[in-house]
This record gives sequence, structure tokens and C-alpha cells, in this order.
Amino acid sequence: MRRKQSNPKKIIKHRGLYSPTALHNAYLKVKDSGLPVRIVAKQYGVPHTTLWDRVKAVIDPECLKPGPAPLFSQEEEVKLVDHVKTMAALGYGYTISEVVASATNYAVFLGKRPNDKPLSVKWFKGFQQRWPELRVVRPRALSNYRAEATSKANVHE
Repeated sequence: MRRKQSNPKKIIKHRGLYSPTALHNAYLKVKDSGLPVRIVAKQYGVPHTTLWDRVKAVIDPECLKPGPAPLFSQEEEVKLVDHVKTMAALGYGYTISEVVASATNYAVFLGKRPNDKPLSVKWFKGFQQRWPELRVVRPRALSNYRAEATSKANVHE
């Protein structure tokens, strides 16, 4: 019969425990002095593979976040957020699927995405992390009193 470990050791991951300035300084030192990547990485406390990718131009040296860049630029996302906020102020709150659909239409209009590849809910989660002021609320039915009180004059104000 097999014996259990008395105290199993937990694996500790040391991911991202270096500063971006240390990575930038190490990159400059390798480029300027021509020292080996492993030695400079140990001096500055950065992973040698990360530094190697920057030196060999596999990854842009200015890139700090893992993963692909966002689909929309900052200005384009601001326009999308403003549209969602405006519609919410008028009393029409978008659901997640409606925000994703309108963002897909916007991406197709800008030529950044083909029509047959829509954005996903995973894209919306990243979008929501970049714009925490957008909240998802349960949509409510528009009451009769609010619907009757809405007129063209009130909407255009």
C-alpha cells in the first residue's frame, strides 16, 4: 500500500516578479555593451527568456502585458463606451450580447474584423476590465408611465 506524503510541498510560481524598468535597463545594457543575455538577466533579476525575446525582436521591447493587443484603439473604445452610456442614460441599457453585437458591427465597419468572426463574451470580459465604470445590470421592462412620459422633446434634451 502506498504511503501518503506527510506535508506535500506547494509549487510556488515566480511569474512577473520584476519591474518593467529593470527589464528595460537590462535590454539597454545588452544592446549597448553586448554582454551575454544570461549574465545581464541575472544582474537585473529578470527572466533570461523574457530578455532574450526582447533582444532578438521576437517581442517588442516596449510590450509589458502578455497576450494580444486590444482590438480597438483607445479612442475607438471611448466612442463605444460613450454610446453605451448615452443609451443607458436614455433608459435603454444594453445586455452583454447586445454590447458584443454592436462592437462586432463597429469592428466590421472599421475593417478590423470579418463579418463571419464575431466578438465573444471573453472579449467583453476584457473590455469590462479596461472600463470598470460599465456595469452589467439585469434589464427591466420599461414601465407604462415612463413610456408615456417619453416624448420627442424629452428625448432631444
